[in-house]
Amino acid sequence: MKPILVIGSSNTDLVASVERLPGEGETVMGSSLQKFTGGKGANQAVAAVRAGVPVAFAGAVGTDAFGDETIQAFQTDGLDLRYLRRTESAPSGTALIAVDRNGRNQIVVVPGANGLVDREQIDTIEFSEFGLAVFQLEIPHPAVWHGLKKAHEAGCITLLNPAPAATVPAEILALVDYLIPNEHELKILSQNGGTVEQMAKVMLDTGVKNLIVTLGSNGAACFSREGQISVPAPGVPVVDTVGAGDCFVGVFAAALYKGFDIEQSLVYAVSAASLSVGKAGAQASYGDWDAIQELAATT
Repeated sequence: MKPILVIGSSNTDLVASVERLPGEGETVMGSSLQKFTGGKGANQAVAAVRAGVPVAFAGAVGTDAFGDETIQAFQTDGLDLRYLRRTESAPSGTALIAVDRNGRNQIVVVPGANGLVDREQIDTIEFSEFGLAVFQLEIPHPAVWHGLKKAHEAGCITLLNPAPAATVPAEILALVDYLIPNEHELKILSQNGGTVEQMAKVMLDTGVKNLIVTLGSNGAACFSREGQISVPAPGVPVVDTVGAGDCFVGVFAAALYKGFDIEQSLVYAVSAASLSVGKAGAQASYGDWDAIQELAATT
């Protein structure tokens, strides 16, 4: 299969560890502050490339120090950066993250250069070079919709992680081969507050081909016209859940690239996400293919 293309955001994550997350208007004291490379698109690209498959990343970073550090990290991981744009018009994206003692988090994203990814940049990409194209919603939506259309026209398998949560036009959903929300994102998409199964039916009725719902410690489930597949998550200690969903998406794409069917791809993706919550940070917590296989064998 041709390589994977990930189009999306890249951020520098500033992570504060706290005993508990603050309420509205409340100040809490942190115990540490760490800096990690992050961003939903970059996370998914790194998760996929560490699973041992060729990956190109398209997005934008500033010409600042955060941008320099991000590119250096990408090069270390071996990402193809032909379609990564550097701009002086905005700083690199930044995420401010608070993580409590149970691994729960609150996140504020300042898009910066990510907000400059546009249709013109998408038009520079040769989609015919790629077999799978992966998108999220942390860059401007018009660029995502345009990219999905171009990828679909080029014959790519398309994956959309609709995060941060937003509605997606029906004509765009029709271009998506794998739609991968969590429960909260599914509720926004379906505009329905029922069970996961009820919300999945709503989405399938709109023409969604394969709906994969990530369920945190309960694993993941795939809904399609052929039925439902559920995969449990292994029990693991939780340090930090930041980036676990992105890890799932990236490794699911990598498993498809390797030729695995949906069920086995789900097993690998759930295992990779489970591994990631045992370490702090997003990309810093992602394991390699050997580690993923080892945990998957116990599922």
